[in-house]
Amino acid sequence: YTWGKTPEDAGYIHGLRVRRSEAGKCLGRAMLAWAEHEIARAGRPYARLDCIASNARLCAYYERAGYKRCADILPDEAETTLARFEKQLTNQGANDHDAQ
Repeated sequence: YTWGKTPEDAGYIHGLRVRRSEAGKCLGRAMLAWAEHEIARAGRPYARLDCIASNARLCAYYERAGYKRCADILPDEAETTLARFEKQLTNQGANDHDAQ
C-alpha cells in the first residue's frame, strides 16, 4: 500500500511499537535489529518502513538507526503524509538504491 509496486529486493517492517511503559529499554532497536537480520537472511538487501511524516521524533529515530528517508507521500485517499525509509543491509546491495 505505502510502497506501491516495487522490486522484491526488500523486506518491509510494519506495525513496530513499544509500550510507553517499556520505553528506554532499547526494545525498539532490538526488534529492528531482529527484523533486519531476518530480512538479510532471506537474501533481501534492503529493509523498508514508513511512519507519519510529521512525527519528527520517530523520523529522527529511524535515521539514527541507519535508515535513509527516501520520500514523503500522500497515499490515495489518505489524510496523512507518510515518510518512507530504507536501509541497505550489510553490503548485499550493489548500488545506492532509492525506492520509487
